[in-house]
Amino acid sequence: MNLDTRSDNILEVRGISKHFGKVQALDEVSLAFRRGEIHTLLGENGAGKTTLMNIIYGLYHRDSGQILVEGEPKEIRDPRDALHAGIGMVPQFFKLVQDMSVVENVGLFLRENRFLVRKKELAEKVRSLSDLFGFGLEDRLNVEIADLSEGEKQKVEILKVLALGSRIILFDEATNVLAPNELDSFERVIKEMNREGYTIVFITHRLQEALEVSDRISVFRKGKLVGTLDAKEADYNRLTMMMVGTEFAHRFATIYEGKKETVLSVSALSALDDRGLPALQKVSFELYAGEIAGVAAIEGNGSSQLAEVLMGLRPATEGGIRYRGRDITGLPCHARMRQGINYIPSANTLVPLFSIRKNSILDYPEKTPFSRRGILNWREVSDHAEKIVRTYNVQTPGIYLPAVKLSGGNRQRLALGRKIEACPRLMIAYHPTKGLDINSQEFFYSKLAEMTLSGATILFMGTDLDELYKICNRLFVLYRGELVRVFDDLAGVSKLDVGVLMTGGVTYAKKASDG
Repeated sequence: MNLDTRSDNILEVRGISKHFGKVQALDEVSLAFRRGEIHTLLGENGAGKTTLMNIIYGLYHRDSGQILVEGEPKEIRDPRDALHAGIGMVPQFFKLVQDMSVVENVGLFLRENRFLVRKKELAEKVRSLSDLFGFGLEDRLNVEIADLSEGEKQKVEILKVLALGSRIILFDEATNVLAPNELDSFERVIKEMNREGYTIVFITHRLQEALEVSDRISVFRKGKLVGTLDAKEADYNRLTMMMVGTEFAHRFATIYEGKKETVLSVSALSALDDRGLPALQKVSFELYAGEIAGVAAIEGNGSSQLAEVLMGLRPATEGGIRYRGRDITGLPCHARMRQGINYIPSANTLVPLFSIRKNSILDYPEKTPFSRRGILNWREVSDHAEKIVRTYNVQTPGIYLPAVKLSGGNRQRLALGRKIEACPRLMIAYHPTKGLDINSQEFFYSKLAEMTLSGATILFMGTDLDELYKICNRLFVLYRGELVRVFDDLAGVSKLDVGVLMTGGVTYAKKASDG
């Protein structure tokens, strides 16, 4: 850690409170961030960490309290105020213009925030910043954003705030979109920024990641700051206890015993993406009763199209799908759902203006006991909604609240509850835990375990290898629409090697040829 001697604290919040309606998101939070440190904020969804970051950056207005920068009170009403105070944010979802170059995106950001841009100087400034922090974009400044990897796009977002002179950089779930082999590069980047005296405020749901990169870690629970630890004094169990008040087992897959009863058979499956380009190329595999099989793939390599084809939401151009011996290749989505197949997409599947009660049965309104002869039984629907709220810990004042008023994590818990309570025999889950805190993740894993013990089959798609290793019996690796490797046993399989395969590496091909 590179602490400056001018003052210990470059940023401080004092007594910050924030309400959203009747929900208190932050309750008298006071916290100081030291010059040149990497400070991680941990907590469940709704714990208040993102709300605090959004207040610091001017996206939300605080109800009470103060923000101090360099010891001086600052009135931050919007992101422009934050940027002029030296505070920049790298968003979880990138805000880049795809058909503009790296330099053009940086220049656009500067102009939008009323900073003077001299075109001749801008490219050199961006080039020198890229070189200083080892971004590797010096020769790609004129490349369009659409042609960059997710890791490179993130570096462009960082360059935008660095070009403005920001010394305090806020990262919101910065590693969610990165491939496993890009995580090391990100860690090197923020540590290099740290050595140059930048203060990093970092939100992550990955505890091990927080332990590896942080100088200090602050834990939030239910809108309050539980405490702040030096990273060298923290460990996984201690942080978990602070976050949720209990410890968790670290692996779920060991309790499953995959049976060789074939549930789904996919043969030479091909499909196109929305642009009409090949997204899947002759993919073949089988799923067995009572197992969780994982699909490891970086976004843009065919996993979303695979989920949609399996669910009947996208047509196959060739190949076939058989479910419990029956050809379902041409069946529409609703027909597959009636046969016991369900789908958890990464996108929000709730109707925002519908109440929790109405959203709780969106997948099965015609089912008994919720409906009879086309007439809804609202008492049964209400009981069902109350069960989901109670079982899946949806934080809400009542089931009549519109879904739009729930926090992101609570919306996700409601959606997951609705899907799981449908009791599917085959669940296709595409990034289902994205946006969930550790407590909700662990609960979701336990529900998947319960499903498999009753014979259900799960196809779990994601990019987080820690998660996939935790819950999966087998692992399929997709790259550019091709199934490049199947691991029937993950014991002894290196996550680094899987990450290399996810980005087109040939580690295992070389090993096979050497053998």
